[in-house]
Parts: sequence; structure tokens; C-alpha cells
Amino acid sequence: MIFKFILCVLVVFRVCHMIAIEDGPFNIFFRLREFMAKKFGITHWIYEGFNCVLCMSFWASLLTTAIVFQGVSFVDFGLLWLGMSGAVTTIHKIIYRG
Repeated sequence: MIFKFILCVLVVFRVCHMIAIEDGPFNIFFRLREFMAKKFGITHWIYEGFNCVLCMSFWASLLTTAIVFQGVSFVDFGLLWLGMSGAVTTIHKIIYRG
């Protein structure tokens, strides 16, 4: 289970980083953020969430935990979800020093 958790942390970090910071192939992530800006406005929490690795990690960790760790208890689910998000946050803060 620890190997799955570590792998999920790395996957969530990579996906969140791609969507929030990188342009992606054919500018797909840039276009997604641009679409969100037009749809919701730049002050809306959904748009701001698409530009923040830490914000995205909260929701991406929830989805990842729900898919990968099915059948765990409610308490374990919460620990895995928030632990995964916290690990992604820690990695991001270490890499970007802020």
C-alpha cells in the first residue's frame, strides 16, 4: 500500500503541475486555463484553482484516492486523501522554495 501511495503522490504532483503551470502539447493546458478565465473570470475560485498546484492537489488527491484505494474505511480514506495532498504540497514547496 505504501508503494501505491508514493506512486499516487508523484502522479498527482505531475498532473497538477502540468495543468497549473505548463502549456502542454499543442498548448492544451494553456488553452484550458484560458477557457476557465473566459468562462468564470479571473477572480473566480474555479479559475484560480486551475492556476494553483496546491489547490489542484486537494481535488486531484480526492479523485485519485477514490479510484485507487477503493474499499478502505472512511477514516483511512480521509487520511490517504489529505496525506496525498499534503505530500504534493510539500514536494511543490521544496522544489519551488515557497
